[in-house]
Amino acid sequence: MTDQPMINFSVIHHDARGSIFQVLLPGNRELMLLFCKAGYLRGGHSHDCDEMVVLLSGKFRYHKWVDGVDQVTDMVEGDVSYNPAGVPHMGEFLEDTWLMDWKLGGVSADGFVTTEFEPFRKLVRERMAGS
Repeated sequence: MTDQPMINFSVIHHDARGSIFQVLLPGNRELMLLFCKAGYLRGGHSHDCDEMVVLLSGKFRYHKWVDGVDQVTDMVEGDVSYNPAGVPHMGEFLEDTWLMDWKLGGVSADGFVTTEFEPFRKLVRERMAGS
């Protein structure tokens, strides 16, 4: 029997919208699994690293702020979205949804910066207040 690499799995956030799970892989690399209930918003920020989002089940509307415009894409099970570093993004969950968020380039869990994007964060807060 060979030694298996250590993988840590934990809930890092839970609220009325659902849960965010952190999977720490060897080298402190982070993979996030998110469950969000229909009708809610998440995100409203950017990162200083590229990331990939994979929709595992459900349906959601992905908002990305590019060159001063809210670019909107409806995503369904199996769809993948690439987010370049610095692009603000927000998910609008149309159905109960599971998705995976992966920071690219071997970025460690403590090695990237998240910056709030107020136009999207305001919408997230307003939706939470209305629930």
